[in-house]
Amino acid sequence: ANVYHAYHILRASKIPAENITTIAYDDIANNLKNPFKGKVFHDYEHKDVYKGVVIDYRGKDVKPYIFTNVLKDDKKLEKRGESYGNANVYHAYHILRASKIPAENITTIAYDDIANNLKNPFKGKVFHDYEDKDVYKCVVIDYRGK
Repeated sequence: ANVYHAYHILRASKIPAENITTIAYDDIANNLKNPFKGKVFHDYEHKDVYKGVVIDYRGKDVKPYIFTNVLKDDKKLEKRGESYGNANVYHAYHILRASKIPAENITTIAYDDIANNLKNPFKGKVFHDYEDKDVYKCVVIDYRGK
């Protein structure tokens, strides 16, 4: 729900859908245990945050290497003749650890690892949103050295 909520915040901020790459496992909305079939709620106001979200990578495509590959070479940017090297990147990483899932089955990526693996290719700013903070309060890392 956090990912879908963040998507709507970005869209409400006038960021076009084609400028947003969404990676979500997408196992909530149509889950058999979801009493509200096809809907996902972020809070108790019961506004469906799933509706209207464009998910670019889902299910088995959600892997750490897919995430870093997207940062290096995103097809949406390629279509516009751009690259992440020149873009400002907002990165929100959210994981829900269910009590029945063994820790060894969960893969996480450290924010520093992302920067180190990509060798800081960004000329724009990268906004990292930590899972336990409000979506509006994110850490800004400016790889331009400013």
